[in-house]
Amino acid sequence: DAIALTYHYLGAGENHKAGLTARVAAAKAEATLAFDQAVKLYDISLHYADLDGPKALQLQIKRAKALVSGLRAAEAGEAYLKAAISTPADAPLLRGLLKTKGAEQLLISGHLEWGIEVLGDAFKDHGLDYQALSTADGGALFVELLETR
Repeated sequence: DAIALTYHYLGAGENHKAGLTARVAAAKAEATLAFDQAVKLYDISLHYADLDGPKALQLQIKRAKALVSGLRAAEAGEAYLKAAISTPADAPLLRGLLKTKGAEQLLISGHLEWGIEVLGDAFKDHGLDYQALSTADGGALFVELLETR
């Protein structure tokens, strides 16, 4: 059992092994809809596995998705924004997508001003003018976006 093995390695001070095993354990936890546990395991993996940039980014995104699935929108928004910051400079579309996902989760969680600010930054990153949007207009835009899904 990868989950038990992760905690066994942690208890034994084998933190790097725990971090690597936690990646597998997190996926198993998600498959059983144990999203809070998956988030904890992703945290262990990110902290101890000493992963390179792309692998760490992939885990950050999986962690954010687990937070969304666990109905933790505000935390998911922050996780997506952290992932966006970790995105390489040669991947502006991915960075923009992660910022947009972060903004969406912030808006869902009621952080309207912050979500709109992040959405504005994502638009600016792609050369779009988003400065005139007020908080009220942003809420209306968000409702319109939801209705078109």
